[in-house]
Amino acid sequence: MERGRGGEAFLLNHSPLPATLRLEDAPCWSVAQAALLREELRADADWAELVDQLNAALR
Repeated sequence: MERGRGGEAFLLNHSPLPATLRLEDAPCWSVAQAALLREELRADADWAELVDQLNAALR
C-alpha cells in the first residue's frame, strides 16, 4: 500500500470501518470502484493481498 500523504489522508478520513461492513460496501467508494472491488475479490486477482492490507488498515 502506498504510504504517501494521499493514502494516509484516505485512511484518516474513512476509518475505522465497522467490523461487519464489507470493504466493497464501504460508502467511500464510487459505484464503479465498489463493482471493481467485488469483481476482483471474487476472482482472487493478483492484487487481492493489497486489498486485504487496505481492508485491515481501514479497521
